Amino acid sequence: MSADNFFPQIVEYKEIIIWKDYEPSMCSSWDWKRICEVKNRFKQIIFNENWRGPDQEYSVQVGYSWLAEEVADVHWYPWIQNRIMLPKHAFFIWLVAQNRLLTQDILMKMNITQGNCCFLCGGAEESLDHLFFLCPFSQHCKHQMAEWLDFPIPNQSVISWWIGYRNRSLLRKHIIAASMAHVMYNIWYARNRCRIDHVLPLPAVVIKQVKGLFILQLKKLCRIQ
Repeated sequence: MSADNFFPQIVEYKEIIIWKDYEPSMCSSWDWKRICEVKNRFKQIIFNENWRGPDQEYSVQVGYSWLAEEVADVHWYPWIQNRIMLPKHAFFIWLVAQNRLLTQDILMKMNITQGNCCFLCGGAEESLDHLFFLCPFSQHCKHQMAEWLDFPIPNQSVISWWIGYRNRSLLRKHIIAASMAHVMYNIWYARNRCRIDHVLPLPAVVIKQVKGLFILQLKKLCRIQ
């Protein structure tokens, strides 16, 4: 047997036998565990002879279509995917919507920190909803921005807040989403600055910076159009 014929058999053996039965360890990263989770879902069907019928062979396109059918619709997706939203803010809001920010309550569950106090107000336990909706510092920032743009800010969960404005005009929804993404991003920045540098800016200073950056962003967008 030549080397050219022997190598594909080794690759095939590793893919079908080793990768098929592989399970991630407890210390593996979240991304790697997700990859292995998808692999296990596909493993139940790819190695089945009756993959969607005896005459249909597995392909990447068919597998992707099968996986996409199980994904639920995301109603707040159009909010973060608009031309006014900065890419870093869109990614940040996606992390917020998925509850992926490392707030104090999550860090405690991971045994990384012992305290669970909000860095901005110091009067309650820090969680995602508290940080952006219940904290007095965040409420002050959002209310100043809402008065500037003339729209109300309800105190509720992150997802409910995004969906609550879906009946407004498209341009106004994009402006509201982009402006509040600015505010929430800078609230998180102020929280991290207080946590690391022990410096907490005033809400008025935060909103002044947000307004300046947001106006500059809209001017650049008008020049591009």
